[in-house]
Amino acid sequence: MPYYSQPEKIPTLLEALNHQTVDQLKALAQLLPGGKIPTRKAELVSHVMERMQVKSLRSPRCRKIR
Repeated sequence: MPYYSQPEKIPTLLEALNHQTVDQLKALAQLLPGGKIPTRKAELVSHVMERMQVKSLRSPRCRKIR
């Protein structure tokens, strides 16, 4: 039996973030624009979710070339 079960399908961003460890969430939060990074897991999940849903967060491929 495996140490933990890996979900076959993750339907939402919230569920995906909740499967991450605090260290993984901190590393992800450092890559996103924003202020101070929280230390508690629930706060980290909220912080990352909010930052990933910001309209200014775009892929480099989506930027217009002038």
